[in-house]
Amino acid sequence: MRGSESIAQIGLRQAVYRIEIKSHSKLSPSPDLSNRGPAASIPGKNPYSTFRLSKKTAPKRSPQPKCQLPPSPYADSRCSLLRLPATGPSVRRLIQESSIDVQIFAALASGALTAGFINGFAGFGTALVASGFWFLVLPPHIVPPLIIVSALAAQLVGLLGLSAELNWRKSSYLISGGILGVPIGAAMLALLDPVLVKSAVGGFLVAYALLQFAGWPKKRTKARAEGHADRFVGLAGGVMGGFAGLSGVAPLVWLQLRGFSANEQRERYQPFNLLVLAFAAGAMLLIGKLDQELMSFAAISAPFTLIGAFVGVRAFKGISDAGFRRAVLLLLLISGGLIVAQSL
Repeated sequence: MRGSESIAQIGLRQAVYRIEIKSHSKLSPSPDLSNRGPAASIPGKNPYSTFRLSKKTAPKRSPQPKCQLPPSPYADSRCSLLRLPATGPSVRRLIQESSIDVQIFAALASGALTAGFINGFAGFGTALVASGFWFLVLPPHIVPPLIIVSALAAQLVGLLGLSAELNWRKSSYLISGGILGVPIGAAMLALLDPVLVKSAVGGFLVAYALLQFAGWPKKRTKARAEGHADRFVGLAGGVMGGFAGLSGVAPLVWLQLRGFSANEQRERYQPFNLLVLAFAAGAMLLIGKLDQELMSFAAISAPFTLIGAFVGVRAFKGISDAGFRRAVLLLLLISGGLIVAQSL
C-alpha cells in the first residue's frame, strides 16, 4: 500500500509539473530545444528539468576595464575607486615641454653670464657672445631686442665701475653719429635679412682679427684728434646697434686702428655704447618689440648679466694693454667664426 501510494504521489507530481509547463509555454515562447545544453541528451532525464539557455540568448556581461596600474591602498582590484591615466602622448609631451624649459633656462643663464662678463671686460660683445646661445633655443624675433636689453644692463654696470675713466667729451663724435644711425638700423629689421647682414659682419670680424694677429695694418704711433671720421664710424655703429645690438664693433675696430691704448679706447666707446643701446631700447619700445614675452626672458637673463658684467669690470682693471688687445682680437675672431657658422 505504501508503495502504491508513493507511485500515486509521483504520478500526481508529474501531472502538476506538466500543467505548469503548459501554462508557462502559453505565456512565453517555447525554447529552442536544438540549442539545449548537454543535459538534455542524457537518456531518462526530463528535458525540462535541466533546461539551459543557449549561448546566443545568454546575457553578455560587460568586461571590466583593465587596471592600468597595480592595485594600491587607494584603489580596489578593478581600479574602480581611483583610475590614474596611463603615460600616454599627452604626458610624454608634458615631459618634453618641461625639458625644453630647462634647456631654455640653461641657455639664457649661460649666454647672459658669459656675455655679461665679456661686456664688462671689453665694453662690448653682448651680441657677439649671447647670440651663439640664444639663437639655439629662443624664437628669432626675440633675440635682437633681448640682446639690446641685456647689453644695456651690462653697460650700466660698466658705467658705475668705470665712471672715473670715461670721457664723454671725447666720445661726442661717436655718439652724435650713433644716435642718427639707430633709427636706420631699427627700420632695417623689416627690410633686410638679419642672417645676410650678420654673415657679412662675421666675415669682416674674422678677416680683421686674422690681419691684426698677422701685424697688419700697423698701429699708429700717435693717434689723431677726433673728427668727422669718428662721426661716420659712430653712424655705422648706430646702424648695427639698432639692427642687431652690434654697436661696439665698428668703434672698437676704428679706435684700435688709430692706435689708442686700452683705457683710451674704453673711455671713448663705453659712453657711446651706453647711449646707443639706450636709444636702441627706446626705439624697440616704440615699434612694439619690448612686449611681455620678451620681458619674461629678460627677467631670467638680467641677474646673470649683472653678475657677469661685475666680474668682467674687475678683470679689466687688472689687465695690461697688450693682454687686453690680444683678448679682444681673440674674442672678435671666435665671435665672427660663430656668426658665419650659424649662417651656413
